[in-house]
Amino acid sequence: MLKLAILLTLFGTSWACSCFPMSNDKKFCEADFVMKIKVKSDLIIPGGRNAQNFDAYYRIRAGRRPWKMLTTNTPIKLRRLYTGSNSALCGVTSLRKGTMYLIAGNINPSSGRLQINSCSSFVRTKPFQSYRYWKRNPPNCDNVSSSTTTPNFFFG
Repeated sequence: MLKLAILLTLFGTSWACSCFPMSNDKKFCEADFVMKIKVKSDLIIPGGRNAQNFDAYYRIRAGRRPWKMLTTNTPIKLRRLYTGSNSALCGVTSLRKGTMYLIAGNINPSSGRLQINSCSSFVRTKPFQSYRYWKRNPPNCDNVSSSTTTPNFFFG
């Protein structure tokens, strides 16, 4: 028992995000929204840098017309893009202020928040030329497999 306690003290506990691989077609099909955005701020983490939460957000300016947008009864908030506060929570923490991105993610049905994570969202920077074809010819979502997209959290 003492050896186990020493071992746990030496190695501690770590948190990590792990995901099943998904194609961009699958991410597109399962996304609630796909649109161009411009990031207007660095990542803002309520509670400070060491906070572990899903309330971290970027201020954004959404493009004129989304490629895809789910309609909901809740008003959709287009000025913030929410994510986990760090990569252990599958957060997308690498967006740069002033940069344009093509983003696919989900809409929280109760709050109307735009949300992204490193498992089921995609984030691409300019140039978007390779995506013009994709915009005009979106994936056939009937033919995209239906495997899980839920992030898997491992503690160890």
